[in-house]
Amino acid sequence: MSLCKPGALPCLLLLCLAPFFVQAAALPSVLSFGGGGDANGSRDQYLDLDAGLVGDGRLLLSLARNRSAGQDNPITTDTALLGLRTDPLADLSVGVDLERWGEEDRLIADTLRVVAEFNLRYWQVSLRPQWRTLTFTTDCVALLLPRCNAEEEVKSRGLGLDVSYFTEGPWSFSLGLARHEYDREIQALAQYPVFELIFSAATLDLSAGLEERRSSLGVSYFSDGHLWSVSWLKSVSAVTGDATLIGTLRFSTDLSAHWRLRLNLGSQGLEGSNERVGFAGAGLAYSW
Repeated sequence: MSLCKPGALPCLLLLCLAPFFVQAAALPSVLSFGGGGDANGSRDQYLDLDAGLVGDGRLLLSLARNRSAGQDNPITTDTALLGLRTDPLADLSVGVDLERWGEEDRLIADTLRVVAEFNLRYWQVSLRPQWRTLTFTTDCVALLLPRCNAEEEVKSRGLGLDVSYFTEGPWSFSLGLARHEYDREIQALAQYPVFELIFSAATLDLSAGLEERRSSLGVSYFSDGHLWSVSWLKSVSAVTGDATLIGTLRFSTDLSAHWRLRLNLGSQGLEGSNERVGFAGAGLAYSW
């Protein structure tokens, strides 16, 4: 199934902006695509575009799909992101993202994100305030629950901070922090069984992925066109309070002057549990 449906907003904007694409002197344009999966049978695929625009600006377009393998409750989520940036090599680069994530008729998250990146000699600091509207589709019958609306909205706001340090050698290091607040007590979704009569199992499963806070740490090594990186991430659910730990090893290398291979593998599991789920993925990137 095509990720870019006719009439989709990101595709229309991409066509409208096509005359402004340029071959950037400092940074090339990159089109990347790939997919992966985990040991539980979940599968994902993605298509990303980072294109140079007139005036050293950048256009970001990302389309992705993830399908879980749960036999009783399969979930397919789609992600579409459209972003604009000023010159990413300037001392200050600013931009904005519009993102939609979720599954129709279950749970949809629409996000407006502002990005400000400060570039110093060895450091890069990124601030990302964001505002989201979460639309929950209910599964209730009005005759049984007369106060139940067809949709329920929750407003969310958050702030992300990323700090990267680049040495004069092949090593670089990164630290990321993020926190989200909600205008309603969404943890009640996991506390009270009555919500099983209002929302579908898929909606409740998706809501468990809504974050309260996130932290990450990364280390990278680049030499002779080969990039190795390892990262650790901790995500705490705002609904269940569970912390998910994810460790990922990534490798990329040039196949030719324009093509680059990307590989990753890792595992994830709940904090305090010995059960881990392995995952892996592969992709290609074309630059011009």
